[in-house]
Amino acid sequence: MADITLTIDAGGSQSKVIYALSDGVRRCLSMSTEVEQIQKQRLEEYFARQAWVGSPAPMTRAWIEWNEEVFVLGRFAQSFNPEDRIKERKYENALYKVLAILGIIVADHQISVPPRRKLTVALGILLPWNEYNDRSLFEVQLKAMLADFKFQHTALKIELASFLCRPEGGGIAVSFVRSRGVDWLRSKRLGVLMLGHRNTTALYFEQGELKHGDSPLLGFAVLLDRINELVGGLDRDKLTAALAQTSPQGTSTPAYLGRIRVLQEPKWEAADAIRSLASAKNAALRDAEIKTIAQVIRAATEEYWEKIEQWLKKNALATSTLDEVLIGGGAAQFLRPRLEKYFNSCEQLESSVIRSRQSTHAPIDDRAPSTPIDWCSELQNQTRQLPFRLEERSDQNAIVRYVDCFGLFDYLVSTLQTAK
Repeated sequence: MADITLTIDAGGSQSKVIYALSDGVRRCLSMSTEVEQIQKQRLEEYFARQAWVGSPAPMTRAWIEWNEEVFVLGRFAQSFNPEDRIKERKYENALYKVLAILGIIVADHQISVPPRRKLTVALGILLPWNEYNDRSLFEVQLKAMLADFKFQHTALKIELASFLCRPEGGGIAVSFVRSRGVDWLRSKRLGVLMLGHRNTTALYFEQGELKHGDSPLLGFAVLLDRINELVGGLDRDKLTAALAQTSPQGTSTPAYLGRIRVLQEPKWEAADAIRSLASAKNAALRDAEIKTIAQVIRAATEEYWEKIEQWLKKNALATSTLDEVLIGGGAAQFLRPRLEKYFNSCEQLESSVIRSRQSTHAPIDDRAPSTPIDWCSELQNQTRQLPFRLEERSDQNAIVRYVDCFGLFDYLVSTLQTAK
């Protein structure tokens, strides 16, 4: 058994990690996405200026040294004016993130390894479909880097005992195959849709075979960029949080039509999180600012959805081509009303499900084709059992963002147990 078993989803807004040590207990952590290479002298000068700063957690002082190069990561990188790397290839930056994450785990749990034995790791990682062909290159380079690097001042030598790579959305896919069986997959024209911060990913399965995949830079960041273009002075992090807090689950007005619940777009002007984005002190100016922000959000969302809809049709994800679609990712929750309308599928009321003993999904329009949507609620419930921080545990979007990573972790553990 490996000393550390972990899966990593190196997302565009946050790296999500699920791991277990030799005790088998599942744990999780997240790290902000920044990666910046700096001169070692800059790092030394930084610490010289800081003098004594107490005893910060390894996560808040994440830096690695490999091949005489220094990289600062996560929150610590913000002290060194990091560049926006959202359009760079994800797998290269993921190499440095893997090293830092392992260093954090070793430091947090004070893992000591005898001098003559390397620490062993079983790793699963999710990469965008368009970078999935680079997985062999990633594995070779990662093995070389793990063999000898430093996390902070600690020298580490790690052996990659097991490596598993799947495209984003693959964690969800393998989890469903494990629970429903191979025959289920072979009987379906199945779509898997992941809407993240950096990428959107579409996977299309037919008769059990992955026929097509795509993962363009069409994530939630595109919407944020457009809103910031149209409204000056908005803090990007606050905007992101406000949009997440004003998701349809929390503030939409459900319309009950018989046995179904149809989600509506949020009323942006009335949402406290959106109103808090306004900075004017004068009441009239503040109301006008809130109105402008709400109008821009509606217009930008419409533009963004048009791009998503065109991309879905291009990748054969439509009611005419799919028997079922699995949907995950934080941005998917924001677009849920539009996705439900697009696939003509919404949630049945619990009482109706009990009476009819049918699926928990039903068409919005009985006269039109419908593709049942599975929002991975069972997988979300399993993911929710992880020891999240209190603020994450109460945040449905935080749980949703971990689902793909959790599915891959579950699958990785099962393959390791089978191989024994």
